[in-house]
Amino acid sequence: MDVLSPAFQTTTLVVLGLILLFDLLYVVKRPHEPSVRRPDSGSASTSPWR
Repeated sequence: MDVLSPAFQTTTLVVLGLILLFDLLYVVKRPHEPSVRRPDSGSASTSPWR
């Protein structure tokens, strides 16, 4: 049973594909650069990893 029209399905697929493509190009063009933060003076006692 085909509830949605083929035109709607095709349009949705194309739009989602374009969003993913532009997102991928944005990530490749501007990779994430981790920020360098100074450690807080009280963070060592409250950190669950220490």
